[in-house]
Amino acid sequence: MTFIPTLCSVCRARDESIMHLFRDCYWARQVWAGMNLDVVHENLTENVFCWLNNVFTLLHDGSLILFILTSYWIWSNRNKVVFELLCENPSASVIGIRKWHDHLVGLDQIAIQRNRLVQSYPVKWQPPDPGFAKINFAASFIYGASLNCFGVVARNRAGFVLAAEWGKLGPDEDAYHAEACAANKALELACSLGLQNVQIEGDCLRLITELQNTCSSATSCGVLVDAVKEKSTLFDACSFHFAKRSANAVADCLSRLDYSISSKCFSDVSLPVVVLDLVHLDAIFLVKFTV
Repeated sequence: MTFIPTLCSVCRARDESIMHLFRDCYWARQVWAGMNLDVVHENLTENVFCWLNNVFTLLHDGSLILFILTSYWIWSNRNKVVFELLCENPSASVIGIRKWHDHLVGLDQIAIQRNRLVQSYPVKWQPPDPGFAKINFAASFIYGASLNCFGVVARNRAGFVLAAEWGKLGPDEDAYHAEACAANKALELACSLGLQNVQIEGDCLRLITELQNTCSSATSCGVLVDAVKEKSTLFDACSFHFAKRSANAVADCLSRLDYSISSKCFSDVSLPVVVLDLVHLDAIFLVKFTV
């Protein structure tokens, strides 16, 4: 016949019950006092539901979190006594609970700051359709040097950078022509990566509209625009999309880097810090709204 002890596993002074374990046990009383939660002893009912209702009514949100953490700690200590024959010092438990509480509060503050950052970011980069990679492109005019520069970045659906490239295009080209050159650079990057399903995205609405049009371009740089369209047929699937500047921030930032140096990288590790920050900001948005 198995003997089932009835005495409290911690204090060994009274029969163990829910109310004794969490409220009346000498060990628990010292922990509650150390947490400044003497309110748990204001209602001496033996009905656990009435006791909890009274506690929840009297405590505000901050103290309620402490109550929940302390209750869990008391239960954990009881299990250590039963299964490991170890009983923690009440003062050490108080210190442990407060550290745990401070850690959780810190995580909560980080989450609040992250949410504020995401909400302040006007329009966000959107991931490509499943099975596709997205390549953003942009062009910028460098007034001091009288030349245009480009930036392109390829990312997968998870927002990871597959490759990026930036550099100068040449002088005396208008903004529209520079954007068309940058779009061509985007397709060249896709080809070098061996991608077959791509979505090309830029912030020049006029150019994107022309690229979406199946007819021959009648614009000032129609030959280049038509060449970009022709190159897009080399892929299994290729489409052109418009994005606002803030959703195209990474490519735009790449196009404004040191124009004297052309560079290409195949991971976010090699990206300049100012660009990497924007990549991470897009990633924060994806974690918040797609998980």
